[in-house]
Amino acid sequence: MARHLISLFLILYLATPIVAQKKFLQFPYDYNSFINSSDISWACENYTNYSFHTDSAKSINIHAYLVSGQKKGLLKCYLTKDYEFETLKKWAKEKIGDYYTEINYEYNNTFENSLDTADLVGFHEILYLQDHILKSQTISAAPLYKAVTSTGVWLGNYPISYSCLNFFNTKQRKNDSIYFLGHTNSIINLDSLEETGCLKKSYLMSLPFALWHDLTRGFNKVIYLKTQSKIPSSLVMEYSPFDSIETFIPIDSIAPLRQMVPAAPAYYYFSNVEIEQDWYYNKSKDIFFNKVDKVYLYIKYQDQKTFIYKNEKRFEILFDK
Repeated sequence: MARHLISLFLILYLATPIVAQKKFLQFPYDYNSFINSSDISWACENYTNYSFHTDSAKSINIHAYLVSGQKKGLLKCYLTKDYEFETLKKWAKEKIGDYYTEINYEYNNTFENSLDTADLVGFHEILYLQDHILKSQTISAAPLYKAVTSTGVWLGNYPISYSCLNFFNTKQRKNDSIYFLGHTNSIINLDSLEETGCLKKSYLMSLPFALWHDLTRGFNKVIYLKTQSKIPSSLVMEYSPFDSIETFIPIDSIAPLRQMVPAAPAYYYFSNVEIEQDWYYNKSKDIFFNKVDKVYLYIKYQDQKTFIYKNEKRFEILFDK
């Protein structure tokens, strides 16, 4: 039993998003080819885990639904190219795909007695900036399971297989059966995200810079949260969250000269991005989709009194929808 769990852990570990993020950059796949569109200026791959709970009559226990659907063969199941080739070859229903391969659903039942569900759904999504508006494409979803050794050591939460593939921005129809899952709020470290999952950058601009650049051209609006005031597009590029900062000029090692100088523009301090999203499941098409509700920009700076570095939410981007 212990050997089986260790083998399972190795299989699942090799298939985690961290590995996938490093490999997909080698060449484009079917699922991310849509970003080649000329109206998309920035795109990045993202992996998130969420637990949805709602009392709404129009909602659904999505984790239980995915687990049951995969084990009973009611949903199509897939493995990624990061699994061992022999595993893909053994369970593939037809030919092996470039990244996702459809498999026999019975693969999910081979681990039935060794894993407990984690009540989390893992999403593979692509965040992208199209026509100056931040959007998200949900590529796939997977119910997560707890990998635990025979001695009770928790190894992490992992998917067994993936479902609900949606490679393109499928439009929802009026008569589709759509369930609202919930509202999420995530703070993304752009340095980490773009280092591992960056798909496209226009002029090598990160997401905060791309959003800020659009503001200077009259697209969208921005609110400085500390004063709740809108910043005119003509002032965006030179706008600073500080009037001045204190610097030290090392005249000598005993008494350095303290001097106040104009603060750098806001983009000099950009750090994280906070994204609020509304998530949905379209049962008619068996796909997930979400809508980006709000976007906030963080700045990182050194407090002039305590000399402690702070990371604060300072700007809200209002998209022209």
